[in-house]
Order: sequence, then structure tokens, then C-alpha cells
Amino acid sequence: MTNEVELNDINASSISVIMVSYMTGAALFKAINHVLLDTQRVTGTANFYFAYGSNMDAKQIKHRGLAVTDRFRGVLRGHRLVFNKRAKNQPGVAHANVEPCADALVEGALYTLAHAGAIEAMDSFEGYPQRYQRKILAIETDRGVHEAWVYVANPVVIEAGLAPTAEYLSRLLAGRDLLSPAYFDCLKEVEVAPVSGALPHEG
Repeated sequence: MTNEVELNDINASSISVIMVSYMTGAALFKAINHVLLDTQRVTGTANFYFAYGSNMDAKQIKHRGLAVTDRFRGVLRGHRLVFNKRAKNQPGVAHANVEPCADALVEGALYTLAHAGAIEAMDSFEGYPQRYQRKILAIETDRGVHEAWVYVANPVVIEAGLAPTAEYLSRLLAGRDLLSPAYFDCLKEVEVAPVSGALPHEG
């Protein structure tokens, strides 16, 4: 499971390498950022992947090449769905994210991975680890509670006042077969950004 990244997470050997290299300015910032991102890489394992954004669309998952053996309804409690993750190279456009909220829940698609390493196929699409972190969280299902991978936006790409495109939102709505009527209706009411055409997206 991922750890909270703090300056204390930079170990002595990493600092020594940076100091010995006599880096300054942009080069120093880049080196420190590389170390911070490395601490966010996940070492745990999970046999499931929980999608709450555009990857609820089974067709998209197939197109992206994620090896799965099953897809069924899942619920992430203690979190809420938000559209505050800044889309890459798309000003004003949001992708889905989840954030802690005690009395809320997020519905989505839970995929059974064909093997533990299968999740890595999604990393490049999700911008991991620069744009999304990958965490292991408990997902409730009709088949019990499963530990699953969940992509959560990094603070550096979170921004207020964003909205998803209509095309992006349609990918979430494609998960209708796994969503409660009330949750689906709430998704339909999400305000969209005034952007036309299909754009590449994460999340």
C-alpha cells in the first residue's frame, strides 16, 4: 500500500547522490521530484482492480489490454466521487477522482485480474505514478469484501472548477449495468465542460 510522501521519506543515500552531483535550480528540483515519485510506487499486491471513472466501460478496458477474468459491481465506502483531477493538456477539463468522505460511497466496476501483475498494463493510461497514485483499498461486493487497486489523483494535479467532457462522462455511464439507479441518475446530472470531440483520457 502506498505511503504518505514527506520530505523524511527521502533516504540518506538519495540525498548524498544529489549533494555529490552539485545540482542546482531546475536540475535539483527534478532529482528531488524523482525521489518523491519513487516513494509512491506500490510494493503490495492485489488480485482486483476497482474502476470508478471511464474504466467502468468494459469496451475501454478491453481496448487498453487489461487482462481480466470477471467484472462485477463494487462499492468503495468512506469516499466520494469528484471531478477535480486536471486532464493532461486539456485546460478546464476534469477526470474522475475519489477523496475521503465519511458518509459517502463510490460505486463502480470491480475487475478480477488474470494475474497479480496485470494491473501494470493500466499504469501508462492512468499516468502512474506522476498523475495518479495506486492504492489498495477495501471494496464491498455481493461476494464479500475484496482488497483492490484503486487509482487516486496526486495532489499536484488536483484543481477546483473543472468539469468532465460529455464523451468522458459517457464512459462512466457505460457502467450502468453495475450501478444503482440513484447513482446512475446522479452521474447523468454532472455538468460537462464545453469541449467537443473524443479526447484521450486517464481515469
